[in-house]
Amino acid sequence: MLPKRTLAAQNECITGTKLAKDRITIALCSNANGSHKMPLFVIGKSKKPRAFKNINMASLPVYYRNQKSAWMDSALFKEWFFDQFVPAVTKHLEDKNLPKRAILVLDNATSHPSEEELKKGEIKAIFLLANVTSLIQPMDQGVIEWLKRRYRRKYIGSILERTEEDMSLFEAMKPINIKDVVYTVAEAWEEMRASTLEKSWLKLWPNINNRNDNEPAIIQETIERN
Repeated sequence: MLPKRTLAAQNECITGTKLAKDRITIALCSNANGSHKMPLFVIGKSKKPRAFKNINMASLPVYYRNQKSAWMDSALFKEWFFDQFVPAVTKHLEDKNLPKRAILVLDNATSHPSEEELKKGEIKAIFLLANVTSLIQPMDQGVIEWLKRRYRRKYIGSILERTEEDMSLFEAMKPINIKDVVYTVAEAWEEMRASTLEKSWLKLWPNINNRNDNEPAIIQETIERN
């Protein structure tokens, strides 16, 4: 998620710099009208990276977990589903005085457990067909790209702010660490408008603006029809 080009002032030459090679995985989740965004699910390689020293991991603005390659796997996803998704969605529905029914729409990735494993009461997961996932998966309809652009803008903005404090461009472009990424991308996610998220569902759910209490059935019918 770093910018692909390097900035340099007219009187500066940036040489010998190394790009950070650490990787993380970020998963996004929101309801169809954008009124309930789950905290970003971030997966890194280390259980507690050095950048998080003296920081309570539970206080992070994201849900952070680790995996040796920083990839999503079925165990991590299952943990997130039952420990984060189900409780948060249940509370949201209770707060809105809505029936405790919800469907988590997923792409058919090998890192996801089966539908049978992702169910708690009337809260469950269903998978999109592999041949249409990229065409109708909501997060692929501009949401992920918007988040990347917003993050990059914030990152470049922070560099420019530091240069205004009599810091050289080279110093301002210090290697970014996972703490910087987590807080910046969480801030970008918080700034995403509900209207942007709602539009991302139109291909999967064309009549979203006419939704009613039978929402799960409507989504199920749309997926099967596609």
